[in-house]
Amino acid sequence: MNCPNCGAINIEGSSFCVKCGTNLKNMQQYNTTQIQSMEQLLQSQNQQSVNVNSNFNNINNQTNETPLNINNSIDSKNYNINSNSTMTKMTNKEIVNLNYVSYLISLFIKPFSNFKNNEENLGILKNSVIFSLIISILMMLATLFKTMVSSIFVRGYFNNKLKIEFSNLGDLNYLDLILKNLIIYIIIIGVIALIYYIVALIFKKSTNYFKLLSITSSSFVPYIILSLVVSSILNIIWNPLGIISMIIGIIYSLLIFIKLILEEISFDNHDISIYFNLICLSVIGIAGYFLYNRLFVASVSGGLDQIFNLFS
Repeated sequence: MNCPNCGAINIEGSSFCVKCGTNLKNMQQYNTTQIQSMEQLLQSQNQQSVNVNSNFNNINNQTNETPLNINNSIDSKNYNINSNSTMTKMTNKEIVNLNYVSYLISLFIKPFSNFKNNEENLGILKNSVIFSLIISILMMLATLFKTMVSSIFVRGYFNNKLKIEFSNLGDLNYLDLILKNLIIYIIIIGVIALIYYIVALIFKKSTNYFKLLSITSSSFVPYIILSLVVSSILNIIWNPLGIISMIIGIIYSLLIFIKLILEEISFDNHDISIYFNLICLSVIGIAGYFLYNRLFVASVSGGLDQIFNLFS
């Protein structure tokens, strides 16, 4: 061992330095104590390091677990949202009964938005058939009303003076008027929807016939109100007012029909869309002319028999 005072080399375990006489025993005890203190300090530092690493690992584990919990809660919320959405869709599908009265009243004011709000229900067989029958009955009643008004209020051919003749109501064949007009309007609505359905298939466009039936029926509402009912009343006041009301009703119904049809059967190419509607409207016009000659003109003499023998 080396002497801490003079640096001389001494035998291990010597009590005094052989050169300067320094007490080496006290120095050995001091060194031993110092070494132990250093060892304790190192152990303490190592323990703190272990604790720090442990805490750091715990923090990492908590940090890693937190996103999982967040993701789980997000997934849970998404699941709940999707479940609620699915339940809403299922509920909407279960609601198949349409409020026809409310729909008819609101249809005249906001035809497009009200149809879109009831679009799912109007595409169902039951609702579309019932609604088309309701519209056919309303058109029949409006036509009957117009016929009765024109029979009661008669204008002279020469002086255009208005006369009231209630006796003319007795000359009307009500059964014939009711059944004939009802059958005519049912045929008209069904044929228009069928023409658009067939032509859409030719153009390779899939569509729902019953929704087309509802579109056709819905578009007749302004015609019933303006062209049949209001026009009949205005004719009593002044004949040109009745004609104006009738024209507005026809145009309004036509605009509603075209708008709803273009929403249901849309084309990326606008030229093809024009050709499509041109073909459909042309076929409807030709069929309408045919029905007019066979039903409205020929049935005056033949009555209901002419209708039943339409295609004979």
